[in-house]
Amino acid sequence: MAAIPIDHSNLGEKVYRAVRTLILNQTYSPGSKINVQQLSRDLKVSRTPVWESLRRLEAEGFVETVPRYGVYVVNFTLDRVEELYAVREVLDGLAARLAAQHIEPERLADLEACLKRQEAMLAARDFDGYKQSDLDFHSLILEAAGNATLAKQAEQVYGQIFVLRLRTLILPESFPVSTEYHWKIYHAIASRDGALAERVSRRHVQIVKQDALKVLTKEMRGGKPWPAILDTERRDTGSA
Repeated sequence: MAAIPIDHSNLGEKVYRAVRTLILNQTYSPGSKINVQQLSRDLKVSRTPVWESLRRLEAEGFVETVPRYGVYVVNFTLDRVEELYAVREVLDGLAARLAAQHIEPERLADLEACLKRQEAMLAARDFDGYKQSDLDFHSLILEAAGNATLAKQAEQVYGQIFVLRLRTLILPESFPVSTEYHWKIYHAIASRDGALAERVSRRHVQIVKQDALKVLTKEMRGGKPWPAILDTERRDTGSA
Protein backbone atom coordinates (compact mmCIF):
# COMPACT_ATOMS: atom_id res chain seq x y z
CA MET A 1 0.00 0.00 0.00
CA ALA A 2 1.35 3.44 -0.88
CA ALA A 3 2.32 5.79 1.95
CA ILE A 4 -0.50 8.06 3.12
CA PRO A 5 0.92 11.16 4.83
CA ILE A 6 -1.07 12.47 7.77
CA ASP A 7 -1.24 16.08 8.92
CA HIS A 8 -0.29 15.86 12.60
CA SER A 9 -2.69 18.56 13.80
CA ASN A 10 -5.63 16.75 15.43
CA LEU A 11 -3.70 13.56 14.74
CA GLY A 12 -5.94 11.05 16.51
CA GLU A 13 -9.07 12.01 14.56
CA LYS A 14 -7.22 12.07 11.25
CA VAL A 15 -5.67 8.64 11.80
CA TYR A 16 -9.10 7.31 12.74
CA ARG A 17 -10.62 8.74 9.55
CA ALA A 18 -7.78 7.38 7.44
CA VAL A 19 -8.07 3.84 8.84
CA ARG A 20 -11.87 3.95 8.55
CA THR A 21 -11.54 4.95 4.90
CA LEU A 22 -9.16 2.06 4.24
CA ILE A 23 -11.78 -0.31 5.61
CA LEU A 24 -14.66 1.34 3.76
CA ASN A 25 -12.86 1.16 0.39
CA GLN A 26 -11.81 -2.43 1.14
CA THR A 27 -8.07 -1.85 1.17
CA TYR A 28 -8.65 -4.03 4.21
CA SER A 29 -11.45 -6.35 3.20
CA PRO A 30 -13.88 -8.09 5.58
CA GLY A 31 -12.11 -10.84 7.50
CA SER A 32 -8.59 -9.55 6.77
CA LYS A 33 -5.96 -8.95 9.43
CA ILE A 34 -4.67 -5.44 10.06
CA ASN A 35 -0.90 -5.26 10.37
CA VAL A 36 -0.52 -2.36 12.80
CA GLN A 37 3.20 -1.96 12.28
CA GLN A 38 2.84 -1.72 8.50
CA LEU A 39 -0.17 0.56 8.80
CA SER A 40 1.84 2.90 11.05
CA ARG A 41 4.58 3.04 8.44
CA ASP A 42 2.08 3.72 5.66
CA LEU A 43 0.47 6.56 7.60
CA LYS A 44 3.85 7.83 8.84
CA VAL A 45 2.71 7.91 12.47
CA SER A 46 3.55 5.96 15.61
CA ARG A 47 1.58 2.89 16.56
CA THR A 48 -0.16 4.67 19.45
CA PRO A 49 -2.70 6.68 17.37
CA VAL A 50 -3.24 3.62 15.15
CA TRP A 51 -4.12 1.48 18.16
CA GLU A 52 -6.37 4.23 19.47
CA SER A 53 -8.19 4.40 16.14
CA LEU A 54 -8.60 0.62 16.08
CA ARG A 55 -10.09 0.62 19.59
CA ARG A 56 -12.55 3.26 18.44
CA LEU A 57 -13.39 1.30 15.30
CA GLU A 58 -13.86 -1.84 17.38
CA ALA A 59 -16.38 0.00 19.57
CA GLU A 60 -18.20 1.02 16.38
CA GLY A 61 -18.29 -2.55 15.06
CA PHE A 62 -15.81 -2.26 12.17
CA VAL A 63 -13.01 -4.43 13.59
CA GLU A 64 -12.61 -7.00 16.31
CA THR A 65 -9.65 -8.25 18.32
CA VAL A 66 -9.09 -12.00 18.18
CA PRO A 67 -7.00 -13.03 21.22
CA ARG A 68 -3.50 -14.28 20.29
CA TYR A 69 -4.09 -13.53 16.60
CA GLY A 70 -4.57 -9.78 16.22
CA VAL A 71 -7.08 -7.28 14.91
CA TYR A 72 -9.36 -8.22 12.03
CA VAL A 73 -11.88 -6.35 9.96
CA VAL A 74 -15.27 -7.71 10.94
CA ASN A 75 -16.46 -10.50 8.70
CA PHE A 76 -20.17 -10.61 8.01
CA THR A 77 -22.19 -13.57 9.21
CA LEU A 78 -25.83 -14.04 8.32
CA ASP A 79 -26.83 -13.15 11.89
CA ARG A 80 -24.81 -9.93 11.76
CA VAL A 81 -26.45 -8.95 8.47
CA GLU A 82 -29.87 -9.54 10.03
CA GLU A 83 -28.93 -7.33 12.98
CA LEU A 84 -27.51 -4.50 10.87
CA TYR A 85 -30.44 -4.35 8.51
CA ALA A 86 -32.95 -4.51 11.37
CA VAL A 87 -31.39 -1.31 12.71
CA ARG A 88 -31.05 0.23 9.26
CA GLU A 89 -34.74 -0.42 8.58
CA VAL A 90 -35.68 1.66 11.59
CA LEU A 91 -33.18 4.43 10.81
CA ASP A 92 -34.15 4.68 7.13
CA GLY A 93 -37.83 4.66 7.99
CA LEU A 94 -37.41 7.45 10.53
CA ALA A 95 -35.21 9.46 8.15
CA ALA A 96 -37.83 9.22 5.40
CA ARG A 97 -40.63 10.24 7.78
CA LEU A 98 -38.67 13.25 9.04
CA ALA A 99 -37.59 14.21 5.53
CA ALA A 100 -41.24 14.30 4.47
CA GLN A 101 -41.89 16.73 7.32
CA HIS A 102 -38.86 18.98 6.89
CA ILE A 103 -37.48 18.78 3.35
CA GLU A 104 -36.95 22.09 1.59
CA PRO A 105 -37.69 22.64 -2.13
CA GLU A 106 -34.03 22.78 -3.19
CA ARG A 107 -33.27 19.54 -1.34
CA LEU A 108 -36.27 17.88 -2.96
CA ALA A 109 -34.93 18.99 -6.34
CA ASP A 110 -31.55 17.45 -5.45
CA LEU A 111 -33.31 14.19 -4.59
CA GLU A 112 -35.14 14.14 -7.93
CA ALA A 113 -31.93 14.93 -9.82
CA CYS A 114 -30.16 12.10 -7.99
CA LEU A 115 -32.84 9.64 -9.09
CA LYS A 116 -32.60 10.80 -12.69
CA ARG A 117 -28.83 10.21 -12.57
CA GLN A 118 -29.54 6.80 -11.11
CA GLU A 119 -31.82 5.94 -14.02
CA ALA A 120 -29.19 7.15 -16.49
CA MET A 121 -26.53 4.99 -14.85
CA LEU A 122 -28.84 2.03 -14.96
CA ALA A 123 -29.61 2.55 -18.66
CA ALA A 124 -25.88 2.84 -19.41
CA ARG A 125 -25.14 -0.25 -17.28
CA ASP A 126 -22.69 1.88 -15.32
CA PHE A 127 -23.03 -0.13 -12.15
CA ASP A 128 -20.32 1.72 -10.21
CA GLY A 129 -22.08 4.98 -11.01
CA TYR A 130 -25.37 3.40 -10.00
CA LYS A 131 -23.96 2.34 -6.63
CA GLN A 132 -22.75 5.86 -5.94
CA SER A 133 -26.08 7.39 -6.87
CA ASP A 134 -27.80 4.87 -4.62
CA LEU A 135 -25.64 5.95 -1.69
CA ASP A 136 -26.19 9.62 -2.57
CA PHE A 137 -29.96 9.14 -2.53
CA HIS A 138 -30.01 7.80 1.01
CA SER A 139 -27.52 10.43 2.19
CA LEU A 140 -29.74 13.20 0.83
CA ILE A 141 -32.74 11.84 2.71
CA LEU A 142 -30.73 11.64 5.92
CA GLU A 143 -29.59 15.24 5.48
CA ALA A 144 -33.15 16.38 4.74
CA ALA A 145 -34.35 14.71 7.96
CA GLY A 146 -32.45 17.37 9.90
CA ASN A 147 -31.85 15.23 12.99
CA ALA A 148 -28.25 15.27 14.26
CA THR A 149 -28.76 12.34 16.65
CA LEU A 150 -30.20 10.21 13.86
CA ALA A 151 -27.33 11.20 11.58
CA LYS A 152 -24.75 10.18 14.20
CA GLN A 153 -26.34 6.78 14.74
CA ALA A 154 -26.77 6.24 11.02
CA GLU A 155 -23.12 7.02 10.27
CA GLN A 156 -21.99 4.04 12.32
CA VAL A 157 -24.55 1.60 10.94
CA TYR A 158 -24.28 2.84 7.36
CA GLY A 159 -20.50 2.56 7.49
CA GLN A 160 -20.69 -1.13 8.29
CA ILE A 161 -23.39 -1.68 5.70
CA PHE A 162 -21.32 0.23 3.13
CA VAL A 163 -18.51 -2.30 3.57
CA LEU A 164 -21.02 -5.11 3.22
CA ARG A 165 -22.70 -3.59 0.17
CA LEU A 166 -19.40 -3.28 -1.69
CA ARG A 167 -19.68 -7.06 -1.77
CA THR A 168 -23.42 -7.56 -2.03
CA LEU A 169 -24.66 -4.70 -4.21
CA ILE A 170 -23.70 -6.74 -7.25
CA LEU A 171 -27.03 -8.06 -8.41
CA PRO A 172 -27.91 -6.01 -11.52
CA GLU A 173 -31.32 -7.62 -11.65
CA SER A 174 -32.14 -5.95 -8.34
CA PHE A 175 -31.28 -2.43 -9.50
CA PRO A 176 -34.58 -1.68 -11.31
CA VAL A 177 -36.50 -2.77 -8.20
CA SER A 178 -34.39 -0.49 -6.00
CA THR A 179 -34.90 2.42 -8.36
CA GLU A 180 -38.65 1.82 -8.36
CA TYR A 181 -38.68 1.93 -4.56
CA HIS A 182 -36.52 5.06 -4.55
CA TRP A 183 -39.09 6.82 -6.70
CA LYS A 184 -41.88 5.67 -4.38
CA ILE A 185 -39.97 7.07 -1.41
CA TYR A 186 -39.36 10.30 -3.30
CA HIS A 187 -43.03 10.76 -4.18
CA ALA A 188 -44.10 10.04 -0.59
CA ILE A 189 -41.62 12.64 0.67
CA ALA A 190 -42.67 15.15 -2.01
CA SER A 191 -46.32 14.73 -1.00
CA ARG A 192 -45.36 15.23 2.68
CA ASP A 193 -46.80 11.82 3.59
CA GLY A 194 -44.44 10.81 6.38
CA ALA A 195 -46.24 7.58 7.25
CA LEU A 196 -46.10 6.35 3.66
CA ALA A 197 -42.47 7.43 3.25
CA GLU A 198 -41.51 5.44 6.34
CA ARG A 199 -43.49 2.39 5.29
CA VAL A 200 -42.05 2.26 1.76
CA SER A 201 -38.53 2.95 2.99
CA ARG A 202 -38.68 0.11 5.50
CA ARG A 203 -39.99 -2.27 2.85
CA HIS A 204 -37.12 -1.24 0.56
CA VAL A 205 -34.57 -2.11 3.27
CA GLN A 206 -36.20 -5.50 3.78
CA ILE A 207 -35.75 -6.28 0.08
CA VAL A 208 -32.12 -5.08 0.07
CA LYS A 209 -31.45 -7.26 3.10
CA GLN A 210 -32.70 -10.33 1.26
CA ASP A 211 -30.32 -9.56 -1.63
CA ALA A 212 -27.42 -9.26 0.81
CA LEU A 213 -28.29 -12.54 2.49
CA LYS A 214 -28.56 -14.22 -0.90
CA VAL A 215 -25.05 -13.17 -1.91
CA LEU A 216 -23.48 -14.02 1.45
CA THR A 217 -25.14 -17.42 1.57
CA LYS A 218 -23.68 -18.19 -1.84
CA GLU A 219 -20.22 -17.01 -0.71
CA MET A 220 -20.33 -19.15 2.42
CA ARG A 221 -21.09 -22.25 0.42
CA GLY A 222 -17.86 -21.84 -1.52
CA GLY A 223 -15.66 -19.81 0.82
CA LYS A 224 -13.38 -20.35 3.77
CA PRO A 225 -14.90 -20.61 7.24
CA TRP A 226 -13.56 -18.22 9.87
CA PRO A 227 -11.15 -20.71 11.52
CA ALA A 228 -9.50 -21.34 8.14
CA ILE A 229 -8.92 -17.63 7.73
CA LEU A 230 -7.27 -17.53 11.14
CA ASP A 231 -5.06 -20.49 10.28
CA THR A 232 -3.91 -18.70 7.15
CA GLU A 233 -3.22 -15.43 8.96
CA ARG A 234 -1.38 -17.19 11.79
CA ARG A 235 1.25 -18.22 9.27
CA ASP A 236 1.63 -14.60 8.15
CA THR A 237 5.05 -13.27 9.08
CA GLY A 238 3.74 -9.70 9.43
CA SER A 239 3.64 -8.24 12.92
CA ALA A 240 0.35 -7.25 14.51
